[in-house]
Amino acid sequence: MSIGSAPLVVEKRKPVFTKVDRLQLEMNGHTLTVKVVSSKSVPVNARANRSSSNAVLSRPPPCNTSIAVCLVRDEP
Repeated sequence: MSIGSAPLVVEKRKPVFTKVDRLQLEMNGHTLTVKVVSSKSVPVNARANRSSSNAVLSRPPPCNTSIAVCLVRDEP
């Protein structure tokens, strides 16, 4: 950061809302508002990313992570 320079201002775009059935592969930058109908927790294997079962614990244990598979809808 140089002295005397004006801060960089990023202009935000107005959100574009759409329905799930109108999404197309080439679309990006859209905002979806959905309701979670059901969710099921998926167990996280703490050793899944290790190369072997004898891996040296040289790094701290992973953060508490929760993953879920959810069924959502965009209309009541």
